[in-house]
Amino acid sequence: MSANTNVPVTVKCRIGVDELSGGPKTKFYLGNFVHKVSTLSPTRHFIVHSRKALLGGISPADNRRIPPLTTIAYSNLGNTSYYCL
Repeated sequence: MSANTNVPVTVKCRIGVDELSGGPKTKFYLGNFVHKVSTLSPTRHFIVHSRKALLGGISPADNRRIPPLTTIAYSNLGNTSYYCL
C-alpha cells in the first residue's frame, strides 16, 4: 500500500474477535501484531478499538455498544513498541 501512495498507512483493529479475545494472552498477541507490522512495513499509526468484535449476527451499531470497553488493559500498548510514536 505504501508503495502506491504518499499518504501514511494506518492500521485500525479491534482487540480480538468473539471468544478469541480477553485473557492474559490477548495483550501479548496484539502487541506482537503491532510490533511485526511496524517493523516489517512503514506503518507507524495504529488505532486500537478497545472492544472485541462480535461476529455472531449483530449489527455494526450493536458491535460498537455491546462488547465492554477494556481501555485500561491496552492504554499503554504504544509505549511497548519502540517503532511507533
